[in-house]
Amino acid sequence: AFAKQFHMSPDDLDMHVIYDVSHNIAKVEEHIVDGKLKTLLVHRK
Repeated sequence: AFAKQFHMSPDDLDMHVIYDVSHNIAKVEEHIVDGKLKTLLVHRK
């Protein structure tokens, strides 16, 4: 959408992502549960 609106890419304008927000994602993570290391699927909103 950015490139379409400004007819240039963010790279052409020397713009860089400095902060990114992810939401509603699930990731495989390792956590200690009841004293044991478990592989879990963690959902974050």
